[in-house]
Amino acid sequence: MKKKDAFAIAVMAILFAAIILLVTLPVSVTGEELADSLILSCTERALGTAIVILALCAFIGKDALAFRLKGTALAWCLPCLAVAIVNFPFSALISGTAHLDFPSLIPLFALDCLLTGVFEELLFRGALQRIIFDFAEKYRFKSLITVAVTSLLFGGCHLLNLFGGAGVGATLLQAGYSFLIGAMLSCTLLKTGNIWICAALHAIFNFGGLLVPTLGSGVFQDACFWTLTAIFGLLCAGHVTFFLVARMREERNDNPREGEGGQSTGE
Repeated sequence: MKKKDAFAIAVMAILFAAIILLVTLPVSVTGEELADSLILSCTERALGTAIVILALCAFIGKDALAFRLKGTALAWCLPCLAVAIVNFPFSALISGTAHLDFPSLIPLFALDCLLTGVFEELLFRGALQRIIFDFAEKYRFKSLITVAVTSLLFGGCHLLNLFGGAGVGATLLQAGYSFLIGAMLSCTLLKTGNIWICAALHAIFNFGGLLVPTLGSGVFQDACFWTLTAIFGLLCAGHVTFFLVARMREERNDNPREGEGGQSTGE
């Protein structure tokens, strides 16, 4: 084992131990339960992100962290961005059926959403998707296999919420839409080669969907919310499906467009 790899493993072990301590020991920074919960969550996500980045650099490749940005690829992401934006409870907050009880915590909540998006995307799309793509390299429709398996694992991980006392129906619903969002983000990475775009989309989606449940109260998923979600969700589903079908045709013709790292067109 190379010295740098051993050093990376040692640092990751220390960071992981720090996360365990944070989870098991009572920590109070502000004395307010919600604020302390958000601070703890941000700290855990930041440490987890550091662990994943070290693992990517040491064992998978720094190119997974590359920031590729091209106009055509960015334009391709617009339907995905629309799905993330319509997850905001605009109509409920305007009509008053939902309201924010802790507006002063919005910046801290936004940071938590950002760190969650970065951590989960680096883990699932940056590391896991790359591993699955390399494994599926020998198959004809490797992109479809990669998206399906990565999204199933991403959605399945949300079933762990059952052990935290979450209801069965709500957890299954969360796992289902997490699979769909995961598929959208997997295709985004295949198209753009930019994990940071995936992280931004993930963070925006989480911010909108969790804003009222975390910092407010009331009914936020009203008729307007579901109508916009259905419209833009279907449009994005068609957009992503068209992309995957085009990729499958290329792979069937034995002429895949692969970018650096073997999983991105990076257009």
